[in-house]
Amino acid sequence: MAISFAYLAPVHLSEHGGAASTVAYVARAIVHDPRFEQAFDYTHLRGDLAHEEIILPENCSSIFLDRSALAIALDNAELRKVRTPLPERKRPPQVGLALVLALPPSNEVSVDEAAEIMRRIVLAARGSVTIPIHTAIHDAGINRHAHALFALRPADRDGVLGQRVRDFVVRHRHTKFEDADVVEGIHWPNLSWEIHQAYFHELAIDLVVDPIAPKPGTHFSPVVFRSGKIDSRKTGEQIASSRQEAYADNVSMIEGSPTHLVETLLRGRSTLRIAELERLCAKFYDIDVDQTANVERILLDQNVITLADPPGASKPTYATTRHIKSLLARASRLIEHPAQNDIKVFTGANEACVLPQISAICATSGMRDRPLILGAKLSHCDAAKAQLAPHAPIVGTIDMAIAGPRKLRLVGRKRDVRLRRGRIVIVPHSEMIDDQRLARLILATSQVGSGLVLGHDQSSKTGVVCRHLAAHAADCAAREYSPNGEDHGSTRVERLLRAGLVRHAIDEMENGDLLEFGIQSHHTNDILSFIVCDDPRRVDGLCQTIRQERIRSGSIGKPVPLPGVRKGLELSVREWILTTTLANTSPLAEKTEFAQILAIDPLNGLVDVIRSSERKQIDLKCVLGVRPAAVLSIREARGLPAEAKVVVEATDPRRLWSALLFVATRGSHARLHLDPRVAQNKAGLIDVARRSLPGALPQQRSECEDPDAGLSRIVLQITTQLETLPDTTPVEIKPPWPSHATEDVRRLLSNDWAARNAYKLLYEFVGPHNPDQAANAKYALSRFSNELTKTIIRFLAGIESDSTLSDLPPELNELESERWTYLEFHQLRSDLYCLNVPGQNCPINPISRFTARRLSHPRRTLTSMTT
Repeated sequence: MAISFAYLAPVHLSEHGGAASTVAYVARAIVHDPRFEQAFDYTHLRGDLAHEEIILPENCSSIFLDRSALAIALDNAELRKVRTPLPERKRPPQVGLALVLALPPSNEVSVDEAAEIMRRIVLAARGSVTIPIHTAIHDAGINRHAHALFALRPADRDGVLGQRVRDFVVRHRHTKFEDADVVEGIHWPNLSWEIHQAYFHELAIDLVVDPIAPKPGTHFSPVVFRSGKIDSRKTGEQIASSRQEAYADNVSMIEGSPTHLVETLLRGRSTLRIAELERLCAKFYDIDVDQTANVERILLDQNVITLADPPGASKPTYATTRHIKSLLARASRLIEHPAQNDIKVFTGANEACVLPQISAICATSGMRDRPLILGAKLSHCDAAKAQLAPHAPIVGTIDMAIAGPRKLRLVGRKRDVRLRRGRIVIVPHSEMIDDQRLARLILATSQVGSGLVLGHDQSSKTGVVCRHLAAHAADCAAREYSPNGEDHGSTRVERLLRAGLVRHAIDEMENGDLLEFGIQSHHTNDILSFIVCDDPRRVDGLCQTIRQERIRSGSIGKPVPLPGVRKGLELSVREWILTTTLANTSPLAEKTEFAQILAIDPLNGLVDVIRSSERKQIDLKCVLGVRPAAVLSIREARGLPAEAKVVVEATDPRRLWSALLFVATRGSHARLHLDPRVAQNKAGLIDVARRSLPGALPQQRSECEDPDAGLSRIVLQITTQLETLPDTTPVEIKPPWPSHATEDVRRLLSNDWAARNAYKLLYEFVGPHNPDQAANAKYALSRFSNELTKTIIRFLAGIESDSTLSDLPPELNELESERWTYLEFHQLRSDLYCLNVPGQNCPINPISRFTARRLSHPRRTLTSMTT
């Protein structure tokens, strides 16, 4: 599963390396640094390189597309500023910022899709700063992850690096007030989570990102000797203790108040996917029964509401609390009637389109009090403060005004960040404020009598999976203001959909004649027309129907069987196929391509095709997969040629936003046909499309109880009455639980009695309580060749293994350990099973232990009736 992990660290220029050594290592390449005679060579590690890319800003010199030129330029730009020799400097200069980002595994997304996720995250972090970025993806026996090196100097079209960029990802703001200094930056886990989840929804796939634990771990410094060397023993003890405390705290949180747990996991959002609760319980409980019981206990709480998607579904998909639903519903009612509540909402393509509208309101409102500008961060208020400088505005954050802790609100009062009757409150970037905080602000201004002006910047592309209340307010407002008219048509529709403005987007699509309601005859004979189905389960059956019609009409040739390639595979001349092959750039990367068949050689499994306007021959026995491409899923159709005509069938209400976005990206070459069961008119389409957003408000969905959870509650009541507890509970010393092992290993040790018993035997033999621990651990490690079994032994013995994942921070290794192969897992199970058999020369489970156990439990004599 995908995890929202990101780790940022500076890259220093030293006498041993800098950007050149970092880029060479990440790219698994050779980089010649002119400061050294020997080049940095990491080509021997190239086996795990899946993707490499250099992202340059617009109007930047193409010379920086060469990794060596970029790395050496970054080092030289800092070296020119150095006066003190590098070995004598206490603070070495920084040449860049290195980001390590966890990506979904290969069984969930392809390398191209993982690269797109990485690209969106680094571009969102870069913002408008014109700096080059070097990126790479590593994918071997470890978790797939990405590396990104952000330059700290902008690059121009002449290949010259400018002055260092200050306040890039961290902004430290000094103030004249005591204890009021503010440090702002990027919350990398939240950024990673939002982009991952939005991209999954765009692909119309039901994947969720693992939620952040309700009690996340904390960073701490290692124990260091006076000489500066790290004390590995005490640091290891500190890590182990921290792990156990975090595990106990999270289990206590899960087993505590369901309302408190759900509101903690929401972290400002309005709803939570039930799949996230299931993933959370899977992290901390290894037995399936415990996982299901805890999820059902949470969902059955009287203060937790479960919501269906779509209405009428048999099982719920989302959950929230009654308090949060009431809060959002009250705020939504005020938003939907803004004229009666002195609320004004303005939306635009970017900040430059929103600020003039806000400035015009302030100029004509006749303000007697200084306006108050609020934002999620102070940096979100800078442009509005400059625009409204004649009115001398007060600037603060929403936490300083109403939503923060008491100490922060006291700081806000000192700065006059407070609500008053008649005072105008301006939020220039409402799209950056989470739903709960924004709802509290809307209710507070209405209660106090302050005017509220909300600005919504569509370029932030947020509002689909979270922070949807601001998008809902902008969607209910009048049409957007775009003075320059720099974008139009499909570009505008795509921007509106990514910003969560469904109503505005559907209005544009209707004007562009991209929507059709009613039953559509999709069986077209045009071979350049592709049917895209939003429900993957219907793809195969619909594809067979359309191919048969095209064969009868003569649009494509008669089907030719290819038994040598795959049983049951039939292809026709002139039809389009979808092939999956290994990419030429990396043996770890797969690529999916479309091609049109010109000729078929069934005996040898060869086909002549046209691909990218070139005639080629494909050996179908060497491709990873091939199938007819008459009908595609939304995910597959993203790779279609630009000139291909696309007809999208909307039959699944849950994926309607994904279908709308896909049609918008294709422009005039695509049309959306809506099944009558989804929507019959534009008003119904807007309602269904709003509900299809993962971040939709609770009142936009219908309540639905989980029938499985209700049945489990009845069964639990019956079994509780029949359960008989023993008078005394035996005390047993249990081995430490591998809470950070992969799920398949933990499930084996939880559900398999033989494996669990062997695990206890190993702990008795190599555990720290055993006086012969060192010798026993050495013996046990020599007995087994499987690396996974050795890892379990090292864990039980408290031996710190030498990790080979030097390019990953320790946190990523702890979150998800090495992905073992099926063979290694099978060997672990076999090793544990063998340990249950007593042996004459096996000190782990000697024959004497079996003899003593047999004598303590003598065999009973069979009775005559039994015989």
